[in-house]
Amino acid sequence: MTDISNIESPVLEHLRAIRSKQADHDERFDRLESRLSSLELTVAGMRRDLAHMYGDVVEQHVRHD
Repeated sequence: MTDISNIESPVLEHLRAIRSKQADHDERFDRLESRLSSLELTVAGMRRDLAHMYGDVVEQHVRHD
């Protein structure tokens, strides 16, 4: 008969390694998610600023006309 502890030990080690790697991936994903949110806010701010600048240009053209 095969000793069950000989089978369980490699399986448990493998599962622990998978869990550890999953934790690393979760942490990296959280950081990427945070950075993406920051980029989205930056782009939204830039679009808002450009819209204001365009409004100023249009207003100046109206004044010249």
